[in-house]
Amino acid sequence: MPAYNAASTVAAALRSVCDTHDGPILLVDDRSADDTVARARAVAGARLQVVTAPGPRGVARARALALAAIDTPYGLWLDADDLMAPGRPQAVRAALDAGADLVYDAVTLIDTAGRVERDLPMPAFLHGPGRLWRQVERNWLNGLFCGFRTDIARRVGYDPELSTGEDYRFCLDALMAGARIALLDRVGVFYRHGAATLSRNLAVAQANMRRVHRALDWAAAEAGMARAGLPAVEIAYTRAAQAVHRGDAAAALAAAEVLLDGAETIAPYGHSADWMGRFLGGAALLALDRPGEAAAWLRAAVEGRPQAGDGADLHNNLGVAAARTGDRAAAQRAFAAAAERRPGYVDAAHNARLLAQAGGPVAADAWAVTRLPLRNVANRDRYDAAEAARRS
Repeated sequence: MPAYNAASTVAAALRSVCDTHDGPILLVDDRSADDTVARARAVAGARLQVVTAPGPRGVARARALALAAIDTPYGLWLDADDLMAPGRPQAVRAALDAGADLVYDAVTLIDTAGRVERDLPMPAFLHGPGRLWRQVERNWLNGLFCGFRTDIARRVGYDPELSTGEDYRFCLDALMAGARIALLDRVGVFYRHGAATLSRNLAVAQANMRRVHRALDWAAAEAGMARAGLPAVEIAYTRAAQAVHRGDAAAALAAAEVLLDGAETIAPYGHSADWMGRFLGGAALLALDRPGEAAAWLRAAVEGRPQAGDGADLHNNLGVAAARTGDRAAAQRAFAAAAERRPGYVDAAHNARLLAQAGGPVAADAWAVTRLPLRNVANRDRYDAAEAARRS
């Protein structure tokens, strides 16, 4: 359990562990300025081993210290502001005993007061052949606090430079290393989130995501996807999405072109390969300052055969392309269509306000472009104003 200034939550976190598990507990204190350690000892007593970091150095380094100190063959992460679900250690242990190297489970989202907000099930499509490799596209696992074989976790390790996303990088590196990963549909963690949660800071998260994806060996990842049986069209789509993450718009456009005219459906979105290619290509063209071409790509997707989902993301980006070409009327219609399809959609709301308030030219980077299609499975993001407030 990594902890930093967690005095308000660590006692509840450790009580949830003690209620369902009678083994040793390791806490890495990242030089907290409050009484985190005292409160932890008051709950866990002699079962608790404390490792004190040499200074506040971030969660990735705290996790590395934990892996160096653990003396059991298996381990299980829990953050100091979350709660362990009853039966989780036993379920994870059974999966590890059965041969898994890492185990991920579903989560229930709770607010800062501990009130349940909603369940976030394990996305069903991830159980398909090779589908866990879609983690390269984006993080589909709502909870990245895994159970692990200690030797495997040490071999994979954590990137010490990441302030968030270290567990996402760990998951990708484990895939690249050939780790056997089990997914459990049962809820294992009550995950607390709020305005102060660093992982909800969008600017920080995107910067860390770029670092992760620029370090990824795409050729090795693609070979792993093929060996695992991921469908070829999903490999092609993941290639385009990975280029988006690393900020390479030209590569994203080239990869998106491969998807054009494809009729295969890309799970779990329910969109055709052609639709996905036009969406990603349109976003890439906007990044390349080619809004007229972007509008043509996006309009073709709007006018194509009906797709799953509400299409709010597509209309939003079409509105940006129209606005940047000077077609205010078309932009207004597109933003209105996006808002109608997904009320409260923060990108469309931002863009509609910007369009209404603009008395002249608007800087290209002031428009909110949705870079990847919106997810249509339960996840932490709702893409609405309330979520934006948490992430600001």
